[in-house]
Amino acid sequence: RAAALSRRSAPRPRQSLLLRAHRADEPVPQAGLRLAQTLRQTFRMIAGLAWALVALIAITFAGYPLAALALSRFAPARPWHHAGTAPAHAPDIAVLICAYNEAAHLGAKLESVLAETARWPADAAVWVADDGSSDATAAIAEGFGVHVLRLPRGGKAAALNALSARVKGDILVLSDADPLLAPGSLNALIAPFDDPSVGAVAGEVESAKGAGGGRFDRLYRAYESGLREAEDRLFGCVSADGGLLAIRRELMPHVPPDGTDDFHISTAAVAAGKRIAFVRHAVAIEQPIAG
Repeated sequence: RAAALSRRSAPRPRQSLLLRAHRADEPVPQAGLRLAQTLRQTFRMIAGLAWALVALIAITFAGYPLAALALSRFAPARPWHHAGTAPAHAPDIAVLICAYNEAAHLGAKLESVLAETARWPADAAVWVADDGSSDATAAIAEGFGVHVLRLPRGGKAAALNALSARVKGDILVLSDADPLLAPGSLNALIAPFDDPSVGAVAGEVESAKGAGGGRFDRLYRAYESGLREAEDRLFGCVSADGGLLAIRRELMPHVPPDGTDDFHISTAAVAAGKRIAFVRHAVAIEQPIAG
C-alpha cells in the first residue's frame, strides 16, 4: 500500500505539447503537415518567379538577337545593303565632329573626311566643335580649312547642340573625332535617304586590326553589325553608333546633357515615325578598346 501511495504521489512526467495536441480535435502533426505543404508551395512560387525573371533576361540578351537573325533570312535585303550603292540624289550635307583634346587623332580624321567630301557632288561642309581643349585641337582643325567652333568646356551634348544650331544642309553626318572614314563611306551612308521612310542611318564601326587587346572588341562589333543589318531587313534598327551616323536635319533633336547622345539622336527618327537604316559599307575605323 505504501508503494502504491508512493507511485500515486510521484510527479508524473509532463506530457509534451505535441502529444496533448495530438489528442485534441486539431492534431499538431496534421497542422504541421499543412504548414509544410504551404511552405513548399510558396517556395515553388518564388522559384518559379525567379526562373521566369532569368528567362526574361535570357530572352532579352539572347532570344531577341537569335530571333532577329533567324527571321531576317526570310526578309529581302535593302537596296543599300549592296556594295557600291550611291544616292540617286546627292543632298547638301554637313559633317559634325566634336573634339576635346584630340590633337593626336584629329589630323588623320579630317584627312579621311575631306577625302570623302572632296568627291561629293553637292555642298559638303565640315564643322569641328572644340569643346574647350587644352591642346592644339582647334589649331589643327583650322589648319585644314574646315569650320571651327571654339567653345568653353561644356561636354559633347552642348557642343552638338551648338553645332546643329549653326550648320546648314539637308543631312547631318555625325562622327567621333578618332575613327577614320573608309573610302566610299559617305556615298554608302547617304544612299538610304533616297527612301523617304528613312530618317537616320547607322554606319558600321570597325576596330582597327593589329592593335593589341582588341579581339573581343572586334567580335562584339561584328555581332552588333550583324544584328543591326538583321533589324534593318525586318523593321529598322533600334539605334545607331555615334562613331558614324546620319540624320535628316529636321529630325535632329536637342541633346540633353545627361543622356547617351548617339542613342538620343538616332531614336529621334523613330519618334518621328521614320526608320533607322544600317549600311555595312559605310565604315568608320577606330582603335580597339584595350584590355
